[in-house]
Amino acid sequence: MNQTDKWATAALRIHSTVLSAQKITEALKTEPTSIRVKGELLSPRNPRSAVCEAHLWVLESGLDARSSIENHITQLVQFIEQKLPILEALMKDCNIDLFCGYSSGSSQGGIMLEANLMKRLAIIPIDLMIDIYASEPRRRKKAG
Repeated sequence: MNQTDKWATAALRIHSTVLSAQKITEALKTEPTSIRVKGELLSPRNPRSAVCEAHLWVLESGLDARSSIENHITQLVQFIEQKLPILEALMKDCNIDLFCGYSSGSSQGGIMLEANLMKRLAIIPIDLMIDIYASEPRRRKKAG
């Protein structure tokens, strides 16, 4: 496996058909990494693109893609724990999740979350979603 092909990412996502990204920013007193506005095209350069059905507020972990998925999750859990009362109040008008992506850089791989992190996640009423991206193993050249 080529270590440079291995990557992980994570983001806290807040979707709402009621609250704008600006209102979510004001509530959390935190600037998002990115936003989407309800009613705008998903792909502004394509006039036939689908339209955003909800406002979206996204805060990425801010870590390098080479950091472990556990580190990405831990970074966001720290933020969530600090803002938990506000996030719980937002839940009446928002759907909130912790979205992660992971690739081992090969066709086989896995992740491990330590028990302490799982305990912290278990008391947070936010869904955890992990997308796994598999890569085909590189074929070796046959000798001579």
